[in-house]
Amino acid sequence: MIMKGNVMLRFGNLKIVGLPDSSGELESRITNIGDFAQLIAIDELYHSLGISNIINIDLSNTEKEWEKVLPYTILPINYLYATNTMYDRLLNLSDHIIPVYLGLSIMYPAMISDEQVNYLKRHEPIGCRDERTMNFLRGKGVNAYLYGCIVATLPKSEVPIEQRNVVYFIDVPSSIVTYIPSNIYSKIKFVDHEKYEYTSFSQFEELKIEARERIEEYRNNAKLIVTSRFHAAVLGLALGIPTIVVLENNFFKWSWISKYLRVYTPDIFCDIDWECDAVDFEPVKHQMLKIAKKRIIDTCEKYNELYSMSMIQENPFRSDEPNLLYYTDALNKIDRIWSVEPQSEYILWGDSDNAKKIYAYIKKKYPMVKLRAIYDMYKINYVTYAQMATICPSKEIFLRDKEIFTIVTSNTAKKVAIDFFNSISKNPQKYIICDLNFLTYEKLQLYAQSKNKYYKANLE
Repeated sequence: MIMKGNVMLRFGNLKIVGLPDSSGELESRITNIGDFAQLIAIDELYHSLGISNIINIDLSNTEKEWEKVLPYTILPINYLYATNTMYDRLLNLSDHIIPVYLGLSIMYPAMISDEQVNYLKRHEPIGCRDERTMNFLRGKGVNAYLYGCIVATLPKSEVPIEQRNVVYFIDVPSSIVTYIPSNIYSKIKFVDHEKYEYTSFSQFEELKIEARERIEEYRNNAKLIVTSRFHAAVLGLALGIPTIVVLENNFFKWSWISKYLRVYTPDIFCDIDWECDAVDFEPVKHQMLKIAKKRIIDTCEKYNELYSMSMIQENPFRSDEPNLLYYTDALNKIDRIWSVEPQSEYILWGDSDNAKKIYAYIKKKYPMVKLRAIYDMYKINYVTYAQMATICPSKEIFLRDKEIFTIVTSNTAKKVAIDFFNSISKNPQKYIICDLNFLTYEKLQLYAQSKNKYYKANLE
């Protein structure tokens, strides 16, 4: 491996699966050779870096599923992003995934949210597959550059062109029929880059193998490629195969590759050069590979030490409570006091996390006991979880509510509360305080005395 030291980050590649139907099963969907060609090119990139253990990243997983099974993983991305597909998550991945955007293309820029733009900013620079995407992201303040498609980095065919005899027509529009030279009819092989079938987790590897075999077929046999498919054209460019692009309509996706391959539309089909040569793309390919490798290495070096430390220390059995909570003793006191002297209403002092827990407990266990008011000396007229505005307590309010059971929900309010209650001679059985009830030597002595002399003798 080129990367030095102990690398604890893992390396991933996308896994293409079907979309779930209403029954939760995977339904039939269109799979495209081009989609798999991108994944194969990323696998080859990893291989050149000496990386063999690659995790398949399934975008249909939930965040919780990812968190359970997925270590921190670098994920190179070369894909067309479109909304309302399983690839929606390409612009908002799990925190366990560290994306390296090599060749991002955005179908509908107007539908990209500010949240998604900010996500891309976190993972700059963003390599783009087309110029429109690059210009859109730059306009949003994102550091972006034009990279092209990773498929173009696949190795060139080593089979001499004179030993390759097949002319591949890959999803070619019918409108070209009158322009095809009759002398190549016998050499034409029609192939489709799309398959419509059931795609399951087990079929993924089979389809990937099938795509790899198709690429090898082109590498060994293609004398010429004629196509309307973007990735078929990119394969022709990468493999060193003469390639003719024929489109009913030109559009943004082709902006990068049209610098190297002429795009023919129906109005210029008559100008097609059927004897075209392959483009010498090797110098550009070398630069693309250099950049892609460097970005993966740099990302690994940037995050490996930090996330390795984080991985060691993260605790799946942690508590995610928002604050220090110490209401358990208060709940026990409520049960003990209310079992002897039931209450019809009560007051909470302090809009705290403890208060929320106590409120929920009382609402469930004592549904007939109503919350009369919520005191808070700092949040005044603040509407709380109980849909009740807080009030700032005063001596007059305390006198008015003297006989109502009051629960002081914060240890910090303990002294103020006791002073107020003493000033109005409030019955101690009419209030409790959530305090940090730490064990002291005096409490331990009382416990020992309550047990027997043996405990007390050992204590002394």
